[in-house]
Amino acid sequence: MLREQINDVLKGAMKAKEPTKVSTLRLINAAIKDRDIAERTKGGVDEEGIDDDGILQLLQSMIKQRRDSIEAYKKGGRPELADREAEEIDVIQDFLPEQLSDDELAEAVNGVVDAVGAESLKEMGAVMAKLREDYAGQMDFGKASAIVKQRLGEFSQSRRLNFHLFHCSKILGQNSRWLRAKLSFCHLLCVVMHVAHHRPR
Repeated sequence: MLREQINDVLKGAMKAKEPTKVSTLRLINAAIKDRDIAERTKGGVDEEGIDDDGILQLLQSMIKQRRDSIEAYKKGGRPELADREAEEIDVIQDFLPEQLSDDELAEAVNGVVDAVGAESLKEMGAVMAKLREDYAGQMDFGKASAIVKQRLGEFSQSRRLNFHLFHCSKILGQNSRWLRAKLSFCHLLCVVMHVAHHRPR
């Protein structure tokens, strides 16, 4: 279990007299303990506390907090504090599995969206829950959330365009084939332009 692994590394760091590593590992254990208490209060876990997936999510949150702090310290002209945060990130990342590349992240999101059958932003929560379940500790869920929102937004846009195309075709009547063909072309053009505009850069 990750708990045991963290404690074993902590013992080794104490013997090796590595102060930054020791303090970071103690912060990790304190954060895990706090999360255990919070989840027990809600009745979400048993006496053993959160599982490895929960710990991985917690570690990712700790890394995000430190990345935010690094940015703030750099803007504030405190590079020494930014360096300390970076050192803590290095310690925390040792317990995370290999992170997905941007291409792998996009592929994973598309796969989960298809598996869940999500077609609107209302289903974003279900997609993110599935991603956290299947890829705990393997991806930046902030980036994943942005990709999910874009993908589901494209679905919604396409459905709205199809809706308007259908009703316009009914209004035009059966004998206005050339007008309906023109609308179909416009529909396709709108979809292409929307996807191109929202493509990740």
